[in-house]
Amino acid sequence: MGIYTGYFDESSHEDDRYLVMGGIILDADNAADFDSEWRSAIKLLPLLNGEPFLHTADFVSGNEQYRADWKGRYDEKRAILSDAARVIGRHSLQVISCVLYMEDYRALDSIFKLSETLGHPYTMATRVAYQHMQAWAARNSITDPIKMVLEARNGTGDLVEMFRINGHPIPSAEGKGLPQLQAADYIAWMRLKRYWPNPSYEQVKASWSEINQVLYTDQTFGCSDMISTLRKAAEQHPDIPFPRRTDDLTLVTYNSNFKSPRRPFNRPAPVVRRRKKIIKDPRPDRTW
Repeated sequence: MGIYTGYFDESSHEDDRYLVMGGIILDADNAADFDSEWRSAIKLLPLLNGEPFLHTADFVSGNEQYRADWKGRYDEKRAILSDAARVIGRHSLQVISCVLYMEDYRALDSIFKLSETLGHPYTMATRVAYQHMQAWAARNSITDPIKMVLEARNGTGDLVEMFRINGHPIPSAEGKGLPQLQAADYIAWMRLKRYWPNPSYEQVKASWSEINQVLYTDQTFGCSDMISTLRKAAEQHPDIPFPRRTDDLTLVTYNSNFKSPRRPFNRPAPVVRRRKKIIKDPRPDRTW
């Protein structure tokens, strides 16, 4: 029985149409081979801390550290991404992709205090990815915990608390220089552009065919899925409130030890005072 690790990264932003979490599951025994082959596949790219580095969005568009040498040149970009994808195909036990519909998230968050109780979008997307990783483990009769590795970033307090509450191992955080996280970044960006394509993506999308055979899920996570998650969480944790936006309590904490209250993802419109009168938001159930 091997020791397995899931590496995940997100693509897009919480104020865009979609937030995508992409990842791979690897056997730890193959980690060194993956590192070596990945770096060989992208050896022509600029260095980060002395090693070649792939950030897919910037590489494909020819921005940031790739601007000087990689504007255009799509045939070469596609070839490099295909080589990188083949490394994923050779070593990944499973490829996972989860697509969070932000329009649905914002709509629900305007009714329920979703962002304060189940976490901001990044936390929810990470939780969905973790559930798919666990489902893969169950199908393969793997009983030992699978380590989850995410890119180190700020603002993950609600993520840590959510994993703790549910009794899951807290994900580890690593820098983007880690080859496995660069692979996760590629998966997340390619899945994002499948739903939200642009001309640059059209030039390189053929590289994805190298890993299609190991794709486990490309789940879209919309309104009905979020409602189901909200209901399950309410059943599992009856002591945690899931209030509506109209409830008096404006900020929610997971428990008394949580360091600071979570603010809603959609910031409420500020109260505007004119001539000592409070202007109310005209939308239904939106008064502050």
